[in-house]
Amino acid sequence: MILACIYASCLGVEAVSRFGSMVFIIIIIGFAALVILGYDNFSYLNLFPLIQNTAGSFAKNSAFSLVSSNELVLLLALAPKINGKAIKPFCFSMLFSYLVTIALIIFTIGVLGDTATLSAYPVFEVSQIAKYGEGERLDAVFTAVWIFAIFIKTTLYLYAAVYCLSGKNV
Repeated sequence: MILACIYASCLGVEAVSRFGSMVFIIIIIGFAALVILGYDNFSYLNLFPLIQNTAGSFAKNSAFSLVSSNELVLLLALAPKINGKAIKPFCFSMLFSYLVTIALIIFTIGVLGDTATLSAYPVFEVSQIAKYGEGERLDAVFTAVWIFAIFIKTTLYLYAAVYCLSGKNV
């Protein structure tokens, strides 16, 4: 996978962005499938621990989860490649990620209840619970999404590292 990431980063940011667009659509489809197929296990009673917490603590925990995984370093490397202003799309993408994270956390708590805090990977556990048909589970879809995300993240970090260390346009 590292060799594939090195090859993809050598192709440039345009090729990676095309692949990233495809992965974005796959992630949206995976998220929608998780919500649709896992809705049978959703219970509003499970949201009671969420309601007990204040909105500020919920927003703070969601923001910490989001900010600890965003790519501020990539903004510096990719900003010259963007036509126009880079801050506006970055802020919109962070807002969209924040909203999707909140929705995913609420749905996960609605399905798992208080046990969501005990699980190491609660979203993966929800994907194991959600079934398609008689016995098909969605955990393979989420595993594929994680592999795509790791590939894109590693490729972009390699590209940004070469760009920042070389001091010239790559």
